[in-house]
Amino acid sequence: MSAAAPAAARATKVRDARLDLARGLTMLIIFVAHVPGNSWAEFIPAKMGFSSGAEAFVLCSGLACGIAFGGVFRRQGWIAGAKRIARRIGQLWSAQLLAFAGFAAMLLALDAVIGGDRYLLRYSLGYLVADPARALLNVASLRYVPVYFDILPLYILLLAAAPLMVALATRSPKAALGMSAALWLLVQFQPLNLPAHPSGDRDWYFDPLAWQFLFFLGFGATAGWWRPPEATRARLAAGLAVLIACIPLTFWGAHEAWPWLSRLYLAIYPSEAITTLHPLRLAHALLLGWTFAGLLGGVKERIGNGLAAPIVLVGQQSLITFLTGVFLSALGGVALDLIGRTQTCMAIVNIAGMMALVATAGIARSVKARGDLPRTKKELPPCQPA
Repeated sequence: MSAAAPAAARATKVRDARLDLARGLTMLIIFVAHVPGNSWAEFIPAKMGFSSGAEAFVLCSGLACGIAFGGVFRRQGWIAGAKRIARRIGQLWSAQLLAFAGFAAMLLALDAVIGGDRYLLRYSLGYLVADPARALLNVASLRYVPVYFDILPLYILLLAAAPLMVALATRSPKAALGMSAALWLLVQFQPLNLPAHPSGDRDWYFDPLAWQFLFFLGFGATAGWWRPPEATRARLAAGLAVLIACIPLTFWGAHEAWPWLSRLYLAIYPSEAITTLHPLRLAHALLLGWTFAGLLGGVKERIGNGLAAPIVLVGQQSLITFLTGVFLSALGGVALDLIGRTQTCMAIVNIAGMMALVATAGIARSVKARGDLPRTKKELPPCQPA
């Protein structure tokens, strides 16, 4: 066995294909949801339940970070864990800034070629055009959170809070999760959001003080702060029944057939539900994640080897596929603007975009594999979180 094999074996033991599958599905769903005027977006899970791809992204991120960083905190100490998180924050911060600059340049170039300012208006790039230097500085300082680039700033802040939560959880996991729950509950009654634009005319789409609870529930589950309920057959059946019962409450097709469902939905679901992570969204996301993991518990060792392998691959390379998906969704909207929004055109754009995400994940894996090859038998690369 080679010297690198033990490290690979350890990584395999902690990597759960169910998590990668969930992250891969989330990346594909987010792509579909972000293509402007995409009829396929009317049938994504977010239209058939209270939670959406955003909750799946944050919960999966928390679970993955608990695996990647929780062990570092336990084995190497708090300082080593904090340094590892700081390095990851640097990667995310750089990715946010560079991706937005490239995204904006692409769309403004398309406006210049096609004529008009359609994409400037669609993606609210007027502030960047009016004052590019200041806008980019505010993107870097998270004072300006552009449209479609609001999930990574949230992730950055949640990761920044992780060392503090770990320090508290070291003394009392219950106290750490209790404080997290208290902050989430406070936001339900008194929103405490951050400005997403220097003008102050809009706030963050995802209030960090609310969404941190979902993230740290995931982080704590894999870091050992708390244990989710055992997934017995009876509990899984009950969870699945509740998820199915939510579909007519949230699905537009059911609302059209039975208007009283639409009135009920509006009565129990406030307009700010996404921003504040409404209890219905939180409960649905947790139940969906728990049921998903429980139903696949018996086959988790085989998930990465079957038809789901391409989706698992996308989940394993979630940062690059997420950023690629942002670009592809915008380009998909441009393509549909040019060729029309017939069902055939929709199918072509959606399938091509998904295939491009899988290809991107494959390329990223190959590049990382080449970069991880040891230069000599004595020089091995350090273990990095996924």
